Amino acid sequence: MLCQPVYFEVSDKPNSCRSLGPRYTVFDRLANVLIRHKIGNNIYTHLLYYCIAIKIYQIRLMVTVISASNREDNNTRKVAQSYQDLLTRKGVDSRLLSLDEVQVFERNAAFLDVEKEYLVPADKFIIVMPEYNGSYPGILKLMIDNSDINRSWKHKKVLLTGVSTGRAGNLRGMEHLTGSLMHMNMIVHPNRLPISRVDTLLDENDEIMDPGTIKAVDKQVEEFLAF
Repeated sequence: MLCQPVYFEVSDKPNSCRSLGPRYTVFDRLANVLIRHKIGNNIYTHLLYYCIAIKIYQIRLMVTVISASNREDNNTRKVAQSYQDLLTRKGVDSRLLSLDEVQVFERNAAFLDVEKEYLVPADKFIIVMPEYNGSYPGILKLMIDNSDINRSWKHKKVLLTGVSTGRAGNLRGMEHLTGSLMHMNMIVHPNRLPISRVDTLLDENDEIMDPGTIKAVDKQVEEFLAF
């Protein structure tokens, strides 16, 4: 297919394709201009141009995957790596920011480098986070608090995945973080995926081996790319 399934409405009225958010406005206008000046007002042509525009957007899209744990040999990093690998297979430019490898304790030169490379240029974020005492890790909160909210986070879209060795998959932590992110004027994707008993889902190569989890992650990422 020319483009992946996306959530929008089509009619024979001008500016008919919508609901993909403000970043798609320019593509919608481009489609209308092409139709008016080249082929005419044809709903199928409009849809064709819109799909092409979406693919162009996905090619230039940059997603930062955040592994929100600073503990040694943590499972969160392994799951986050699986997300980045999946994005790579889908042709999406991505970067992995693992909080066990960077300094985020104060807003110094090293932190500014992290912000410049991973946060500011990102169009979207995927945050994979473990459950610490019924919530999300303090190192993630510290990193967010030390960053420039307006340049790094505001009005950007974010996908949340919780991991735990217990049964809840950090549901409470994702709920807590959702409140903070919405306060920062971020747009949180509704499919927040809890991955429970994560230590039993990884193979000897630290890759997710459970078919159900693999399917759920792929569906979640597909939805997020079209979000």
